[in-house]
Amino acid sequence: MIRYLLTTSMFLINVLSVMAQTVTYSVDSLNVYNIEEVVVIGEKPQIKGNNGVITADLSTLIKGKPVSNIYESLTYLPGITKDISGNLSLAGTNGITILINGKKEQISNENIIALLQSYPIDRLKNVEIMYSTPAKYHVDGASINIIMKKPSALDGLQGQVGLNYIQQHYSSGAANVASTYSSDKWSIDLMYNYILGKKWSHQLIDSYHLFNDEYCSIKQNEQSTTKGQNHNGHVGFNWELVQNNNISVSYNFQFDPIQYARNLSSGTLGEFITTKKYNSSNKFNNFNIDYESSFGLTIGASYTNYSENSNTLMCQKETDFVLKDYYSLQDINKYNFYVDQSHQVKNWGINYGLSIAYANDYSSQSFASSNDINNFNTRLEEYSADAYVGIERSFENGLSFSASIKGDYYHINNYTKWWLSPQIALTYMKNYNHIFQVDISTSKDYPSYWEIHGAETWLNNYMVLIGNPSLKPSYTYENQLIYIYRQKYMAVLYYNYTDNAFVQLPYQSPNSLNLIYQTLNYKYNQMLGLMLRVPFNIGQVLQSSLTLNGYYTHNKVDNFHNLEINREKFSFYADLTNSIRLSSKYPIYLTMNATALTSSLQGIADLSDIWKIDIGFKWTTLKGNADLMFSGVDIFNTWSPKMTINNCGQNLNMNTYDMTRQFKLSFVYRFNSFKPKTYETDKSRFGINK
Repeated sequence: MIRYLLTTSMFLINVLSVMAQTVTYSVDSLNVYNIEEVVVIGEKPQIKGNNGVITADLSTLIKGKPVSNIYESLTYLPGITKDISGNLSLAGTNGITILINGKKEQISNENIIALLQSYPIDRLKNVEIMYSTPAKYHVDGASINIIMKKPSALDGLQGQVGLNYIQQHYSSGAANVASTYSSDKWSIDLMYNYILGKKWSHQLIDSYHLFNDEYCSIKQNEQSTTKGQNHNGHVGFNWELVQNNNISVSYNFQFDPIQYARNLSSGTLGEFITTKKYNSSNKFNNFNIDYESSFGLTIGASYTNYSENSNTLMCQKETDFVLKDYYSLQDINKYNFYVDQSHQVKNWGINYGLSIAYANDYSSQSFASSNDINNFNTRLEEYSADAYVGIERSFENGLSFSASIKGDYYHINNYTKWWLSPQIALTYMKNYNHIFQVDISTSKDYPSYWEIHGAETWLNNYMVLIGNPSLKPSYTYENQLIYIYRQKYMAVLYYNYTDNAFVQLPYQSPNSLNLIYQTLNYKYNQMLGLMLRVPFNIGQVLQSSLTLNGYYTHNKVDNFHNLEINREKFSFYADLTNSIRLSSKYPIYLTMNATALTSSLQGIADLSDIWKIDIGFKWTTLKGNADLMFSGVDIFNTWSPKMTINNCGQNLNMNTYDMTRQFKLSFVYRFNSFKPKTYETDKSRFGINK
């Protein structure tokens, strides 16, 4: 089926491209000249490599694509993929950190996504991909650095408004506005995004559960509905005190005033309804202040708060008998401070600095039954710090590198850990057609606070989510060898080894008729793979890119609920993107994308093959000030894998039908186009040198 769809899509692409290239020739009635065809093609470099940094010309990569914000555009970067939850990953790495103007935002992935969805694409200057991020950024492993355009005094007021209609199982809508105003010495950013909608998911579970020395066949039909509204925004202010001395202040917020979730479970064990209501708005607030000097000193601090308060009620559908009734509360406060200093000593760049963070998490859960042993009321305190020193150098023979060493400290409750994290990025550019890069780094991943508390969260009368107070952080050794040919073709050979990797998997308990979800540490997880990116164009009509990623995975677990797991598998990922210009006169584009992933491993579980077809349409109109876009993501609703567990005495089949299929209609209007205006005037009166 996949092969057929891919073949069909490519056939349509070729037909359309041929049609679009049809040329009408006019012949002089007096003289006919026969000359050879002359083709002049200018092509901008798509990717560059220098000093361990891969710079992508994102404006070229997303040309004609139906994207309206920075988050949507990132999926077209080389090696970047997006999972069902919207999280981004980079092939060949254990995970990525998103930086904005070289700074790590002290917010969750969910809030990062919401923030990037508020940023107009026209604000983007370029994007840097770092497989081995220098320690001066205070992150581990790989990262994406999003560099914004600096507004000029001549830009004045610029902005964008957008409207979105989204159709999944239910319909939803979104509206956003973004604007910036700049003067000679200061600028201000305002962004706001509003979403109102309803989500649905469907899950079929077939469990062959050993309980009391007998096998019980349990079938379940789970249908979940979540509705609510979401407000998120950003306010940023930048002030140039004196030349190249800047103070910036920003505030990010998100709150969900109305949220409601309902799960209907039917099957062998009966029919049950589980509802979750939020007693107050989920709130997220983040404040940042930074100072950047003209002599390489930067100082910054941030404060982040997150709070959630909910009530969960589980009842038998027919009798309304209450099985579970409990309240959950979480309140997180995090403080962060950093100071960095950089110097240029002849041809050497030297940098050093430190970062200190403190967080406290107050969480509680109380059941209606006063004697319930699952009640808890705890406070976690987390301390972390890092100090580093790094060097950078570029040589005339085309060699450049960055290297750093960082010491990390982490403490939470009774657990303390010290790490030493090295980083090396080496680039050799023989010429612009051949770029080689070697990256060596380490990364760490910390479990969530709620997982550490040990809470019991009931999904229905059969499935329960249990925390793990003994959960440990993971540590990954990452290695990549990168080759870039002609500044557009790319190959990445990678090997990663993760110690104490953790994952959440279902377990059929022999002591109770429950399917337990609990996050546990692996002994290790290792991955070896090769990623290839091959772009190809047909004139100015067809722009395509093929990404192939084959990788070997090996998981080993010593104690999965007293079970040993040692499994390995080879998987293959393929993605083909196509953008077709339908008119030579008007900027009208059609996109057709196909993606496939073969079966893969997740600890004790096997995940089935998945594939999807995406389509899109984009028309830029109103003298370039407006975009009308339509997109269809996973139009056949096939991007949700089936989970099968059939080893170590565990037998489970789970089919998930999340609404990955999405149709979206968008309209974006730009005033002043977020592009600098040109004036014929004497700029010296403004005290600037441009």
